[in-house]
Amino acid sequence: VGRSACVLVAMEGATNDRPYDKDCPPVTGTASEIADHINAVAAAGADEVIIVANPITETSIRYLAEVVAAAHG
Repeated sequence: VGRSACVLVAMEGATNDRPYDKDCPPVTGTASEIADHINAVAAAGADEVIIVANPITETSIRYLAEVVAAAHG
């Protein structure tokens, strides 16, 4: 892996456990919208995208599975 990028994804029920800079807010939206963002990061040169979920729950991980499937679509 040459270049990694980390993407904070805030979903319903997000908490302040993962603070962020106002100039770099978390990604939100539908699975398709989040996938578009991940694809844009890849197009900008990232070899891998590390997704950080907020909150980290079983529901959010299952939702992110849809996101990854859409991004690879």
